[in-house]
Amino acid sequence: MCTGSLVLGAAGLLRGYSAATHWRYMDLLHLVRAQPVYQRIVRDRNRITGGGVTAGMDFALVLLAELQGAACAQTVKLGLEYQPEPPFSAGNRMLHLPHLLSGTAQLAPLATTCASDCLEPRLNAAYQLIKPVGGYGHT
Repeated sequence: MCTGSLVLGAAGLLRGYSAATHWRYMDLLHLVRAQPVYQRIVRDRNRITGGGVTAGMDFALVLLAELQGAACAQTVKLGLEYQPEPPFSAGNRMLHLPHLLSGTAQLAPLATTCASDCLEPRLNAAYQLIKPVGGYGHT
């Protein structure tokens, strides 16, 4: 889930597989020879990956259904009362990122600050993680 795909990739487990990760780190998947796919959950043969923090719940339910059946996953979903009702329509990178990062958007400064202050150090850490483990370079 999220950037866990980069750890799987660094271990060589995603080479030649389609995979998801958080949209901000998609450009790193090629370093571990994975094919980036912009979806919340990606199944490719015997690998399942997820993108974004909230995709973790979806990922867990997909995996539970795979291992124990759809009825079990639906029962767990009911028990968790998992029925997302996000207060904002801003969770799709393709639809909302350009608007949120545009100069006319009220949240543009916040999004830019978050990207530089919060995400960039993680992005650099992911590069450092992948580089020594797999020896993958930009090719």
